[in-house]
Amino acid sequence: MKLDFKKKAYNKFINPDELYSKTVIIFLLLPLIFLCAAGCAAGSAAAAESSTAETQLKFSDDIKEHFFIGGEFFQKKNYAAALIEYNNIRQIDPAYIEGYLFTAKCYFNLKQYLPAAYFAGFTLYMEPQNEEAKALLEEIKNASPGIDFKDDRVSYTFKADDKIERLIFDVYGSSLYLKGVLEQNGGKKEFAAGDRVSFPLDLASIEDAGKLKKFDGTTLQY
Repeated sequence: MKLDFKKKAYNKFINPDELYSKTVIIFLLLPLIFLCAAGCAAGSAAAAESSTAETQLKFSDDIKEHFFIGGEFFQKKNYAAALIEYNNIRQIDPAYIEGYLFTAKCYFNLKQYLPAAYFAGFTLYMEPQNEEAKALLEEIKNASPGIDFKDDRVSYTFKADDKIERLIFDVYGSSLYLKGVLEQNGGKKEFAAGDRVSFPLDLASIEDAGKLKKFDGTTLQY
């Protein structure tokens, strides 16, 4: 009797014809549901792509602005101000070769020959056939004998009044590189006049740079 009661209760509340009608409606609506879902997904992808494009455009505008402002300062021989602009370019996109070459030129004109050699060397590392960087590096070596660049590092002849901590800060802009540079120099902590010190390029800074980019004065080249 208990089982009959459940069966009767079930039949009382569910009509077979009504159940069939609802099933048909659900199947008819399924394509519409899938189309809506696909449309939403496509819309999300398009929105994401649009957002990426807007971000890239903003970066491009920012880079152009720093190029133009840096160029104006450079022409006016305000090399310290120009240096800030070219540093900003490398922070935004480390793939632009001018962010290294013009940084080297600024340092050279400021008579800071070690960081000038570092960034001229970085330029040649990224673009080995860059004639401007080659010529600049020769000028640096003539102005400050004892500086050289080979492979992926700048070498420097230590002077009596030099401080290793100061040299590292001048080259990398941070004292956090101290430990790494000392390790690259055999763990040596004290340097005397005449010692050779090696300053490796910070290759980690260009790991995600991708394809080399250039700026021709008016447009960004990818």
